Amino acid sequence: KNGFEGFICNDKYEFADAVSGLLKDKEKRYLLGANARKKAEREFSREVYSQKLQAPIEEIASRWNGKYGTR
Repeated sequence: KNGFEGFICNDKYEFADAVSGLLKDKEKRYLLGANARKKAEREFSREVYSQKLQAPIEEIASRWNGKYGTR
């Protein structure tokens, strides 16, 4: 989310303004960093990815075992 977990900038001037604003506002800098970390942990953690990959891996394994049998 723009301004909540990071910034979406359309050009180098918007980027410079966003960085400048963060440099001037310690509270906003820490809040944005904390929000970004929560998002990363919520969406990109090992646990999340293992849960997302479990079903496709099981599907592939069952097809493999059905076609080639277990060893």
